[in-house]
Amino acid sequence: MTLVFDSDNEVINYSETLITKSDINTFKVTTYFDGLLTQDEVTDIDYISNEELQEELELIHSVQSDDIVQTQGITEIALCISTVALIDLTVARLIAVSCIASCPAVPPICAACIGAVAVVGSANIGAIIACFR
Repeated sequence: MTLVFDSDNEVINYSETLITKSDINTFKVTTYFDGLLTQDEVTDIDYISNEELQEELELIHSVQSDDIVQTQGITEIALCISTVALIDLTVARLIAVSCIASCPAVPPICAACIGAVAVVGSANIGAIIACFR
């Protein structure tokens, strides 16, 4: 869940992103913005457990970012995220799919979305946002 506050600490909007396992064993991303469904997508990303995600995160930290090749579209965004944040491509694809709606237009909500999907260093947030441009 992401909450955006005004200067009086009042909530001005909020979003919630749920990442779950679909009926076809892929990741499903459901996003609500101010309580309204804005995204309900079954991805083509094969579902893997938290343990497998953790193993892949550890593996990506041992790989040089120069070894990653970029392609077109959402994959390009995910590869960019994977490279700049040194995270697994599966996690990067989840960030890309989950945050594609908010990142090109609203950087603070984009940053919150990224933080909601994966724990990344604050220094990487700006670089990840740039991947959506």
